[in-house]
Amino acid sequence: KAISKMPYADSLRAVGLDSDKLMSMIDSDDLVDGYTEEIELLFNYHGDQYKIGETESHEDATENEYASDTKTEIWLDPDTYEYGISADVYSYIPINLLNLQNYPFCALIFDKIANFALRIEDYWKKWQRIH
Repeated sequence: KAISKMPYADSLRAVGLDSDKLMSMIDSDDLVDGYTEEIELLFNYHGDQYKIGETESHEDATENEYASDTKTEIWLDPDTYEYGISADVYSYIPINLLNLQNYPFCALIFDKIANFALRIEDYWKKWQRIH
C-alpha cells in the first residue's frame, strides 16, 4: 500500500495502471539477485587493468543464452586521472518467447515501439527517394 502513496503512483493511475498490482508482479528475489550480481562484478573486477578506448562484441544465441551485443567504453583524463568505465549489453529476446498476455502494458509498449520503427523506416525510404 505504501507504493500507491509514492509520487509516481498518480502518473501510473493516469494511464490506467494499478501500482499495487504492478508491484505485486515484481519478483523481489530476482530484483535482489540482480543487484547482488552487480556488486559481485564490482568486487570480481576490482584492481583489473583495462585498455583505454571502445570495444564492441557480439555473442550468438546458444541453447542457454540469447544473442547479445556488448559495447564497452573506457576513458581516462591524463591530467586529473579521472576515469570512466561503461558497459552496455543488449540481449535479443525473440518476441515469440515473451508472454505478454499477462502484461498488457508491456504489450502496448512493444506495439508502440514496433509501429514507431516502421514509421522511421518509411520516412527513411521516402528521404532516400527524394535525395
